[in-house]
Amino acid sequence: MKSFTESQRGLLKVNVLYAIVVWGMMLMGFIMGFLMVFGINPMAEPYGAGFSIYMVIAEALPVLLPGIILLMLPAGRGMISSMRLKFRPSALLAIPAGVAGYLLVLGISALWMSLLSAIGLGQESGLPAPDGGAQLGASILVIALWPALCEEFFFRGLMLPAYEKHFKSPVKAVLFTGVLFAIVHGVVSGAPGHIFLGLVMGALVVMTDSLWTGILYHITNNAMAMLLAYVATAWSDQLGLGEGALAMIDEEMSPLMMALGGVGYLVVGGVLFILCVGLIWVVNRERMKEDPKLHPRALPAQSGPGGLPYGSPYTAYQDSVATQNEAIRAMQGGGAKFLPYLPVVIAAPIIVMNYTATFLMMLFSGLGIGLQF
Repeated sequence: MKSFTESQRGLLKVNVLYAIVVWGMMLMGFIMGFLMVFGINPMAEPYGAGFSIYMVIAEALPVLLPGIILLMLPAGRGMISSMRLKFRPSALLAIPAGVAGYLLVLGISALWMSLLSAIGLGQESGLPAPDGGAQLGASILVIALWPALCEEFFFRGLMLPAYEKHFKSPVKAVLFTGVLFAIVHGVVSGAPGHIFLGLVMGALVVMTDSLWTGILYHITNNAMAMLLAYVATAWSDQLGLGEGALAMIDEEMSPLMMALGGVGYLVVGGVLFILCVGLIWVVNRERMKEDPKLHPRALPAQSGPGGLPYGSPYTAYQDSVATQNEAIRAMQGGGAKFLPYLPVVIAAPIIVMNYTATFLMMLFSGLGIGLQF
């Protein structure tokens, strides 16, 4: 690793963690299958003790714990300072932005699902809707709050700064980490929504220079899903439609109707979302102009060597030499610039396998083939 630059070492560290997250999630799936073989199903009672404990462990072991261990080691202690842990008041604006953004995600998901339905794919089974106040409270804790803390700590706390330092571009870093965040979920029907979420939360964290913005947005998004599912279930019970009535309505809804509903959500959610994000930008624009992390290539406004101002022939020559030396080091490193991405490549087969399995399940469902496990 002597030929590695500091940014390449940082990138390698977070990508190793990413591979651990992916393989760890697969391990949690194996553990669930092992328990079910012996007649133990933590999911049998939605939002009960077993369900809640499993959901907490499923986030803590693969996502949270590896990052904490890294930060405790000498190799990771320097990463804490770049995690944007400072709370800024503008982070609170992530709550209304998250509400508006969830409506936008509903529209994106509806259009995507209408396309999947039109080509004959069935719907994926998602998390059960909370039934009653106790289940709603539990769902807010284990589906909204806990995953948001764990995933934001890893994706926007650890990964995003490492990619920013490597690319010297916040935009590229947000794009890469947003996509990596989305694909790790392995959900075909939710893929466009997850990509949107990953990009938005990364952009807001950069914009406000606070990890808490991503955490609050993430909590709001997940809480909205649980709250609306709870309201829909309660509404169904009040009308006497019976258990599973809303799911039946969804299954019988034509792709055209889903698409029209999606357009409605896109229009309403899009307008509100633009207003909320615009307000966040206005509040932070002066700080953003002075943030060196957003302008990594800008020369500092000070004198160069020997008291000469930057831009003089001497300092221009030094900049040119530094650029040439950097290029030479990159060529000498050979494959070193590709090695930091190797852990992501190693994780790719698991991601592909998850999406393939989910796609086949949706295909069988669309063909009316029931699978029993």
